[in-house]
Amino acid sequence: MPLESEKITVLLFDLGGVLVELNGPPVRPEWRANELSTDSWLHWMSSQAVRQFESGEIGPDCFATRLVDEFDLLISEKEFMRHFVNWLAGLYEDTQSLLKAVRPYYQLGVFSNTNEIHWPRMMDEMRLAGYFDYYFASFEIGLLKPDKIAFEYVIRQIDVPADEILFLDDNQKNIDAARTCGMQAAQVKGAVEARKLIEASGLLPRSSKR
Repeated sequence: MPLESEKITVLLFDLGGVLVELNGPPVRPEWRANELSTDSWLHWMSSQAVRQFESGEIGPDCFATRLVDEFDLLISEKEFMRHFVNWLAGLYEDTQSLLKAVRPYYQLGVFSNTNEIHWPRMMDEMRLAGYFDYYFASFEIGLLKPDKIAFEYVIRQIDVPADEILFLDDNQKNIDAARTCGMQAAQVKGAVEARKLIEASGLLPRSSKR
């Protein structure tokens, strides 16, 4: 779906898979007792334990216990949490240059399904704090993508017409939900893809391009 780039005043980014690189899937296939069980990523996105943790309803210990039970894992809660804490590999190489390029021309925001463990790592350790005008972390606002109510909340808080917001996410379900709420949206994987789309859509002056 082509973007109406002349309308866009806000760039809203997902974090994991767009600005922040992940260390593979959150649950490794070899950890699962049932090899014929559902795909780990699909299960993760619909997991009740994940939804409760990333909406701030439960803490890390309860999350680990419920997750290991729900996924029928062969590893302990402690082993899973060691992996989970370090699931975020770090910023993609092009993340900071992308944000610096677009910052003078647009309001910037992040909208991420995340939690009390990963959010401080991204904001402080990876130094993403300060780049954005709007910060929407699911565990803080109590709302999750791709729920319609979450996108409606974000639009109200930014307080511009929905079609002035370009939302970039790596998950097509989230893109579809954003469009349903009137946002412009595109699926990208990694900061390089995000920058290519932004440049191809004419959202950066020539002087700011590489």
